[in-house]
Amino acid sequence: MPDADALVVMQNYLVPRLLFLPASKGKTIGSVHMDYQEMLKDRDETARAWWKQFLFIDQHLKIPRFAVSAAAKKSAETLGVSVDCVINNGINLQEFNNIDRSAKGVRPLRVMLFCALLFEKGQDFGCAVVRELKKIYNSQEVKFVSVGQVKDEYKNLFDENLGYLHNQDYVRAYQQADIFIYPSLRDGFPAPPLEALACGCVLATTAVQGVVEYAVNEKNCLMSAPNDLE
Repeated sequence: MPDADALVVMQNYLVPRLLFLPASKGKTIGSVHMDYQEMLKDRDETARAWWKQFLFIDQHLKIPRFAVSAAAKKSAETLGVSVDCVINNGINLQEFNNIDRSAKGVRPLRVMLFCALLFEKGQDFGCAVVRELKKIYNSQEVKFVSVGQVKDEYKNLFDENLGYLHNQDYVRAYQQADIFIYPSLRDGFPAPPLEALACGCVLATTAVQGVVEYAVNEKNCLMSAPNDLE
């Protein structure tokens, strides 16, 4: 590990080990990426035990620390974790932009759903939304696309399953989509909705932590409560 001025740690359970490094490796700075109070409500007992241990470590670490959202900061402080400031996650606007978006004549609207296997990312909810939309719009009007890891049981809902994309393929998927659905049930400060907005998509999202700090219903997005199918 090279010498540095600062050592920013994304997972604070690593910090106790890093504190034994020589001072030349940099001042250790921790971070908070999730709402701890929400994570302690996880439906999975093993996950709850993990987050309790994670929280215990954070409560006893006396280091500078930032949170990625105001909600994460408030939650951490309520549980006795000191947080110095909020530094929101960011995206590279030179990479994520709508410069390649152009009029393509009459074509079906392209609706893209963000999919991940973690329960809190809301894939079941998002696919229920797509299923209802398909009752209203036919394939000549709307094409449904998934990005990320879609469960096998839902693959037939979509006209295209893009899977995990990287680099320009990932950016191009946003630029080719008209509407981006982000169905999260719980979050910290997610990048995908920001990336979609930067690429010119209309954003349909849930009102979860982090998102509500830049997304405003009927101003720059359409927003619902998590699991609000209608």
